[in-house]
Formats: sequence, structure tokens, C-alpha cells
Amino acid sequence: MTELKNKFRKSIGILTSAADRSIELDYTQPKLYKKVVKFYQEQGVQFTGDSVEDYQILIDCLNDDIYAETV
Repeated sequence: MTELKNKFRKSIGILTSAADRSIELDYTQPKLYKKVVKFYQEQGVQFTGDSVEDYQILIDCLNDDIYAETV
């Protein structure tokens, strides 16, 4: 999570809420959503172009980055 935390430190609470499915990031924070997608694309994550699948991929990445370090 270090890179994610450094890049989005002001928004980490929002990203945690999205990972927990408390909010829909693409609807509540569309600009942040686009920035996070771009961040993961730069990290090598492949998105499909299907909005539903891409959102699930993003949530999986967030969960991995936010919670993998705390386990």
C-alpha cells in the first residue's frame, strides 16, 4: 500500500470506504476514481473496458493494497 498511500494520502479514507463497499467510488468521487484507475494502469493492471468488470478489478486492487499490509 505504500505507493497507493503516498499518492492518495489525502483520500485514503474514501478509498478504504470504496474497498469496503460503503460507497460507489465511480459515482460519488468520479475524478478520484479516474485518478485511481490511471494509477493502477501505470502499475500494470489491465482493465477490460467493461465498466462493471473494471470497477471490480479496481476494488480488488484497493483491497489488496489497503488490507494486505495489515494482515
